[in-house]
Amino acid sequence: MINGYGYSSFNDLTHALANHFPPGYPLILAAVQQVFDNAIFPAKILNMIFLGASLLLFFPIFRRLGAGLHLSFLSCLFLGLTTGLTRIDNEGLSINASLLSSSTIMMSETPFLFFVALTVYAFLRLEERSGRATPELFSFSAITGLLKQPYFYLFLFALSFAFHIRTAGISVFGFVMLYWLYQRRWSRLAAAGAGYALLAGQSLGGSSYIGELFRINPYRPELGQAGIGDFVTRFFNNLQRYVTKEIPVGSLPITIDYDVTTAGDWLFGLALLAVAGLGLWRLNCLFLGSYFVCLFGVILLWPDVWTGARFLLPGVPFIVICVARGLHELLVRIVALIRLSFVPHPLWLSVGMLFYMTNLKLVAYAAYTPYQPEWQGYFELAKWAAVNTPPDAVIACRSPYLFAMYADRYTSFYANTLDDKEMLQAMEKGKVTHFVLDQLGFSSTARYLFPAIEKNMDRFTPIHQIKNPNDAYYQYLLKLKPKPSLPARQ
Repeated sequence: MINGYGYSSFNDLTHALANHFPPGYPLILAAVQQVFDNAIFPAKILNMIFLGASLLLFFPIFRRLGAGLHLSFLSCLFLGLTTGLTRIDNEGLSINASLLSSSTIMMSETPFLFFVALTVYAFLRLEERSGRATPELFSFSAITGLLKQPYFYLFLFALSFAFHIRTAGISVFGFVMLYWLYQRRWSRLAAAGAGYALLAGQSLGGSSYIGELFRINPYRPELGQAGIGDFVTRFFNNLQRYVTKEIPVGSLPITIDYDVTTAGDWLFGLALLAVAGLGLWRLNCLFLGSYFVCLFGVILLWPDVWTGARFLLPGVPFIVICVARGLHELLVRIVALIRLSFVPHPLWLSVGMLFYMTNLKLVAYAAYTPYQPEWQGYFELAKWAAVNTPPDAVIACRSPYLFAMYADRYTSFYANTLDDKEMLQAMEKGKVTHFVLDQLGFSSTARYLFPAIEKNMDRFTPIHQIKNPNDAYYQYLLKLKPKPSLPARQ
């Protein structure tokens, strides 16, 4: 964008316009880059600001949903401290996607969360100004009245820009439509639908990312398109993952083991949902119910290879406030059941702060740990390529964007195909000159790239290798030889 090529990948040789990920976050990064020469650290600071601004917005949102002053404050405090820890072995812990960790990296989670929060805040203010929600017939006078309200424009901008940051923003639009459909607010439905189509419609059908949602596995195109049975399987796989793993680790200061799912995981996850359900019932049930139906309606049908806490992030704040309200309601009922003569104050829940301290120390420690050995080797290989390959080299690899940042060379993905001849033809068409045989652990390297190299050893020349620190694995940079010419006809 900055260099005048439009929305295209910086590592692409032809600067072809991108149509995979939405352009919202790159647009934000481009604005940062215009001000700062090295945008990495400022972009991280900006993501932290987005998180802080989101929490400031969620405080009045929670209050408008029926939570009191103290519960709203505590819930925002808990949100800012969620860490998302994953146990990777008996001793090691990995920082999972969470609000806190997402605010420290160059990814789109916290900007997306901010625009979701801004959408919800503007939506609630719009509802307040319209008075009591009553069914209305479609009329131009009602639409004209809506267009006179400044919060409608803020709402529409934030709603559409959230989708331009992450495709999952479509769930927020679905929530708005479902909420007003239930209340039969036909004029608002028409105005919001028309405005959203105008501001976000160009990306609704033109993204290759959306097309991947309908494949059995986006990383294995040879498996084909998903059928009804695949969507059913996907739904139940995702349901198990979110109930037993993602919802607990995304909303509470706990550690999750992803390798096994036990009966205890199910009991804990279902108990947590029961508490959240009690809290939802005591808050604005219609609003929160509509939001959760649309959010989980999308992420439970998402390809199960994309399941993760980061997809749940726009729902985490509402899960936390429901859990906090549910826990307080349980305390009140327990005290009443044993006939004590007082009502527990919501600030009693602040004792939960003690459970965050250990996790926060681990997050602080993780900030100073080096890259994993395989990534250290990968980046060292890229640095070598920056000095020892021609400036016009095109390098095919599994993580081309990160490789290009260190190698300062054009890069591309290798083709995900089981046909080695088809892969080589695709790479030659893309003017690829080199390949990286990595040890990053992605299955596509072993499934597609390595067999293609093994079947065509005469086409590849190893020019450099890096041994991963602490293990015996090597990563290779291979040069692709030109295709041998056919002998001339006699």
